[in-house]
Amino acid sequence: MEEVRIFLIEHLSAWLLICVLMGTIGGVISYLIHLWDIKYGLLFRAESWWIGVHWSPYNKRFCINLIPMVTLWIAKKDGITPEQGFDIYRNDK
Repeated sequence: MEEVRIFLIEHLSAWLLICVLMGTIGGVISYLIHLWDIKYGLLFRAESWWIGVHWSPYNKRFCINLIPMVTLWIAKKDGITPEQGFDIYRNDK
């Protein structure tokens, strides 16, 4: 994670210029996805009643629940993607 922080700080002005030129949050997100080559998806899982964010160092993955039972997951290139639940969307298949 420290490498990511250093990269963003070193390239902050170029990153901000790209953000302004793209003009949208979606553009920024797609740029970061391309830059880091990450996997992401939206998952429905009836057992996930929690709300919040957690990072799994083992799976190298963030899970974000803003609505109970609906999880947005973001995994590093070498991270493990979730296998439980029903996939609403995922970019790795």
